Amino acid sequence: MRLRFVEKDLEAISGAKIVNSERDVSVNSLGLFKNVFVTKDNFRVDFSINNSIKKYVLDIEKELLSVSDDYLKEFYFNRLSMFDKGTAQIEIGAFTKTELREKRMRLDDALCAVYSSSEGVLIGGGVTLLKVSSFLNNESKVNSIWKKSLEIPFLQLMWNSGLNYEDIKSKLGNDKYKFVYNVNDNSFENVNDTYVVDSYKVVVNSLVNACSIASMLITTNSLVINEQLNNLNKVSDYGDI
Repeated sequence: MRLRFVEKDLEAISGAKIVNSERDVSVNSLGLFKNVFVTKDNFRVDFSINNSIKKYVLDIEKELLSVSDDYLKEFYFNRLSMFDKGTAQIEIGAFTKTELREKRMRLDDALCAVYSSSEGVLIGGGVTLLKVSSFLNNESKVNSIWKKSLEIPFLQLMWNSGLNYEDIKSKLGNDKYKFVYNVNDNSFENVNDTYVVDSYKVVVNSLVNACSIASMLITTNSLVINEQLNNLNKVSDYGDI
């Protein structure tokens, strides 16, 4: 029950909407805080006290009149104190060290995702790179390598999900990449109405790093490869380069 109150309070102070499923996320779900302070030990948000929040506080005070449990009363007083100061302290805890470590990692992942998306997002699922590869031809070995390399993220995602790579790739191409395949829901989604996205910064850095490694391999004099014996005679996917 306390969690439900916390979610309602967060909705009130931010103007956001708590969603129960990723499918419900939209621009209208977003809210705004005045300031956000995140450190190793603290997570605090500041917000402006407007008329909407003042009305919300009056509703809490009315609810408090009907509360008889001392423990719950203290919880209500703490909520009202938060609204008086215009500051909310968000605490993340757990019953075990393992659970606490997992929650901290989830928080770090969320913060990193927001930071990496500061320059925007692209359609995910490897579809953006797949679309770029469709503009390349096989007239040269360089183009052939680039084309295959850009297809690999999409191919690997389909292979990991046990799906038919060629069929899905063909349909996306026929629809001029106006759709993306959501492996979680096993369905096609319009690129204008999907949450399958990748960070622009992550995609660009991945390509830059891949080019850097490829340049190093091309310009080196010799390589020592530790490969299983049964793979020594395997033909390269790119032919005799």
